[in-house]
Amino acid sequence: MGKDGKKEKVGYFPLKWKKDFRVGSPQRVFRAVQDSIEDLEYHIPSDGVSGIDEQTDGIRLKESPISDTATFRGQVRAERRLSASRHKGYLITGIVLTILGMASIACGVIAEEVVVAVAGIPLLVVGLILIAICGRVSKAFLLATVEGEAYKATAKMAEYAQELDVVADVRLTIQARIGVFRGGTEMKHESPEDVDAAALGNDFRQLCDKVGTVLPKFMIRQSE
Repeated sequence: MGKDGKKEKVGYFPLKWKKDFRVGSPQRVFRAVQDSIEDLEYHIPSDGVSGIDEQTDGIRLKESPISDTATFRGQVRAERRLSASRHKGYLITGIVLTILGMASIACGVIAEEVVVAVAGIPLLVVGLILIAICGRVSKAFLLATVEGEAYKATAKMAEYAQELDVVADVRLTIQARIGVFRGGTEMKHESPEDVDAAALGNDFRQLCDKVGTVLPKFMIRQSE
């Protein structure tokens, strides 16, 4: 499943693709994955990239207890809006309750009727809440992780065609999911529309296919 680059369903990210391989530069793999995500017109937020050295724009290596080795882990988080809609029933009800609540408060204040004014407050609050949650936004989220171990090349690796100073064993994981939001809050138990699920599936396939096509350019080739 990992080495063959197969897709699977797992956890909170229902779509997942994994592949294990060996390269001379994990930084080049990371940049290629990030470029592929951006080519699909996904937005990468300011905090969407982690594990990267800002000065070199490469994956940050962490020293390992084993000599001449280092571990690394870089991630890219990206998102794209799939659709937006409004629940007309919530919207109309919210507007009516808001108007009634404001009218009740205004009348109570003018007539100096505290009970009338207070009665308008819950109407106003409920109305504003309904207006806030009537909007429904579906977003697609992608999470790509490049992680593994880098170590110095040795004479035992003479079977490789390239002359390398560093070799890295990499696991690339790409995950995707949909989030449904109302009033800026993600509704964990609300299912996405079929058309949005199909759109995410198409994006996920395109990304996996593109990355799968690019990876052989970075993978270490063994001499025959």
